[in-house]
Amino acid sequence: MVGGALPDLALRSLTGSTVSLRAYTGHPVWVNFFATWCEPCKAELPQIEQRYKSRKAQGLVVFGVDQQEPAVAVKSFTAHYGVTYPIAIDPGAAALAFNIHTIPLSVFVDSTGLVRFISIGQMQPAEMDQALETILPGG
Repeated sequence: MVGGALPDLALRSLTGSTVSLRAYTGHPVWVNFFATWCEPCKAELPQIEQRYKSRKAQGLVVFGVDQQEPAVAVKSFTAHYGVTYPIAIDPGAAALAFNIHTIPLSVFVDSTGLVRFISIGQMQPAEMDQALETILPGG
């Protein structure tokens, strides 16, 4: 998948509308697959949010994708953790397309829509910064 195009998958936003993973083509995108029950997901959320806030002026889009949980639970979870980036719920197609067996899973996509880096499991801050350099302008 690294070096290939980001799959065009339909996800459900927290408001119930359909959102495409490719909706943000033209921007560097960090897609983070998570679940509310996942302890490593919880541990990395504050670091992801911090990087989103500090780099969104560079065009960075962070897109959180919950794994098949009710919207009400995901809304409460993301509010508790102060997540301000867009969140959607995967009904299962994205998990199949990315062959997800472990979360968190992060996919880093450049502004042309090509996958540049994939990280399986909890990322440490330095790893996040290195991965972001593969997709951010001047990185």
